[in-house]
Amino acid sequence: MSDIKTLGKRRTIRFESELDRLLSAKAALEKKSVSRLIRDSVRASFKEKGQTPGEWILSVADNPPRPPSTDRLAFRKKYRERHQ
Repeated sequence: MSDIKTLGKRRTIRFESELDRLLSAKAALEKKSVSRLIRDSVRASFKEKGQTPGEWILSVADNPPRPPSTDRLAFRKKYRERHQ
């Protein structure tokens, strides 16, 4: 059970199965939970790089927005035509 005064907002992160397996193995070696291992790693990353949490999230995400698909663009065009 976690202390809500110590731990903030719950986040859900999905990992690829291979990465999840590696995290579980490393956590077992260090006798920690996977959550504790991830928290410690993130905290160390902030200290090491001198980044704010927002900067770190953006650097890790490394996923620029995709342009809309042709189907989506066609839908938008029809929607605008219909609702003008």
